[in-house]
Amino acid sequence: MSMLAVTLLFCISALCNQCSFSNLISSTATVTDTELDKTDVGTSEEDTHLEEVSEAEGGEETDISEHQTESLIQPITVKISVETLRGTEMVFEELGDNFTAIGKNIYQFLIEATSEGDETFTFDARCSGGRIIDGGQLDNNHAWLAWSSETTGNFELTFLVHDSSGNETTRILNINVNEIAQEFNLEPYQALCGHLVQSISTIYVNEENVLVGDDGCGRQVKGYISFNISDLSSNPSIEVLIAHFICTGSLDISGDLHFANKLDIKAFDYGNSLDVSDFEVGGSFLIDFPVDNIPSYGLSFSNLPLINAINAFIDNSETYFQIKLGFDIPADTDTVIDGIWIPINNLSISGLYH
Repeated sequence: MSMLAVTLLFCISALCNQCSFSNLISSTATVTDTELDKTDVGTSEEDTHLEEVSEAEGGEETDISEHQTESLIQPITVKISVETLRGTEMVFEELGDNFTAIGKNIYQFLIEATSEGDETFTFDARCSGGRIIDGGQLDNNHAWLAWSSETTGNFELTFLVHDSSGNETTRILNINVNEIAQEFNLEPYQALCGHLVQSISTIYVNEENVLVGDDGCGRQVKGYISFNISDLSSNPSIEVLIAHFICTGSLDISGDLHFANKLDIKAFDYGNSLDVSDFEVGGSFLIDFPVDNIPSYGLSFSNLPLINAINAFIDNSETYFQIKLGFDIPADTDTVIDGIWIPINNLSISGLYH
């Protein structure tokens, strides 16, 4: 997420053009000679008096203001880093002056400003193309910025940092967008969607509504949902950049869910058929939802584990991306079905790949 937990934005096209962001972000470099010349320190009445005395005594002029300027200016060092996926983790990598980006993808930059003096920093940023989507100052020395472009081309992302002494540092990041990410949208494959009940051999498959919870007889029920990814997995070189699991409709909640604490969702490869053995423990953790949040938040989410899981299924040339849902506590002892009925027609996974 990481700053990716700052949930990744997807519908960039809905955002208005934004090529500047005040009090936001900054980047690396030191104060240049030109910037030093522009620094106005000013001359005090005492300085003027000293110069007049020096002239009156016939001695050399003493430029006190020049010495003051040298002592007040503290070079500002600024580092720019970008959040990058390395293996299965998001990390920040420091950048030089050039960066290659993929169109439609969203890049989050971290800016760090330091100097030898005890300064207060403020941050600004502007761009010659693409969009500054969001950003803000994290603390005195750090700020962040999210940027994206929907077109190819060469763009400048300019970071500025100001300190409380009036100094300013500017750094330009040259961004080359040489390809545009493609959109994808996955729908559930109903023939492999269903649920299994603990300790019984009946397999409920090809279901329009998938049950997760208990069956009213003290037995746990787990849900299974498949998405056809053959268009993606047919090319193992494809990499998913952004993925959103979306649940648009309201959930049909039966009974009381408070027999459990949370709902777990895992990536789970059960292949071309749903079998009794698929009830067993297993899968790669994607996310959990506290029981109290399920009615209000539904099941929509976007995170790095989801991206990694889809990419793993693509790398293995799987036909389906599949998930398993179950509560952390199996069941209670009442005679009421406690659980969630999930209408699969309200589910989808959408995102970007290249």
